[in-house]
Amino acid sequence: PGESTAYTIDLAPGNYAYFSFSSAEGEEVPDFAKGMLGTMTVTEREETGAVPPQADVHLEMVDFSYVIDGDLRAGPQIVEVTNTGTEAHESILFRLEDGAAVQDAVDFLMAEEFDSPPPFAPHSTIGPMNPGMTAWYEADLASGYYGLV
Repeated sequence: PGESTAYTIDLAPGNYAYFSFSSAEGEEVPDFAKGMLGTMTVTEREETGAVPPQADVHLEMVDFSYVIDGDLRAGPQIVEVTNTGTEAHESILFRLEDGAAVQDAVDFLMAEEFDSPPPFAPHSTIGPMNPGMTAWYEADLASGYYGLV
């Protein structure tokens, strides 16, 4: 609550739907089932001379790994994400709790039941993106250890 993130996505003309898969803590009903969804139409644009944001870090999603070019640092920065894989991919950047490792986060996410709070706090999410798509987002990172899944 109270946080915001700015995204820039290069969309082809067409009809799109947007929705939230998330749900409130302790609830099984996803947000989209409560009405957090909508549609939009992207139309052909006139040439404006607009250029993509200047990225500080480049994240490439490939089949099934990531390639990071640049250093994530504390403070504000622009992250460019491109899917060069052959199928849709997404990414979730999360800040690890003190003493937690990425494997702790993976174990938590793969558990059938959650008997403790997550060992991480989500920070930024991209996806799912089809092959060839590129998006940019603003990340204002605090110092600490992060994981990417």
